Amino acid sequence: RLMYEDWLDNILDGEPTLITYRQLVIIESMIDRTSLDSTEKNEILTNLNNYTELEAEEIIKKIFENEIKTDPKDQWKEMFKAGVFDS
Repeated sequence: RLMYEDWLDNILDGEPTLITYRQLVIIESMIDRTSLDSTEKNEILTNLNNYTELEAEEIIKKIFENEIKTDPKDQWKEMFKAGVFDS
């Protein structure tokens, strides 16, 4: 049985699944490498065990969207996309 089938069953049953261990690890390990303000980071970490799987996916998406790149190559790509080098 595929994971998405379990997810769909849980939605249809009306009982949302809680955050998965994988999601918890991703959020905890990456949140400090984001441009989110400290209040938002603290709020996320304080409520971490109370999130549903769907809420956790939204948070992970937000983390990746606001990730601060540490590799200069990745920084250059982001700056290029943002038009920093346009004349």
